[in-house]
Amino acid sequence: MTQPPVLPVQSQSPHDQQRVVITGIDVPFLDWVTLLIKLSIASIPAAIILGFFMLMLGLGFSILGVSLGALLK
Repeated sequence: MTQPPVLPVQSQSPHDQQRVVITGIDVPFLDWVTLLIKLSIASIPAAIILGFFMLMLGLGFSILGVSLGALLK
């Protein structure tokens, strides 16, 4: 991979601001495939942890509902 050219730093006053518009990014297809595979593999532990928290939240509400139901009888 080649390094981008280094441009000299110029001090800019607020009046000398320039707008930059990015029109596209050239990324090879296999790099996208690799990134998406890594992303999907990394999301598995996050989904397991999120599922565990949702299970605990559901159990907590279930216990709360049963307790309140027993109190109201």
